[in-house]
Amino acid sequence: MEDLTIPPSDYFRRQCVICSFEPEEALLRETMAWLDGRHMACTSDYPHWDSSGVSGVVRYLENYPEISEQTRVNFFSRSAIHALGLQARMR
Repeated sequence: MEDLTIPPSDYFRRQCVICSFEPEEALLRETMAWLDGRHMACTSDYPHWDSSGVSGVVRYLENYPEISEQTRVNFFSRSAIHALGLQARMR
């Protein structure tokens, strides 16, 4: 596309968040490592009958114990906060 003023990856970083993962999603480990958990968000389909609910977070932590603390913080909170334009209150 000739009209792009920045690389496509910059558009993605500016305006996209991937948020439809299950803990067992194919290539999730590689995607988390590649993006450091940025532009990704942990989501849940709770309260649907087939939801993994809160236990889904436990499954993420059990499935990916090697993921760094910074990646986890990005994946479980900062990416969604940023995408929604919210202000995070840090203690």
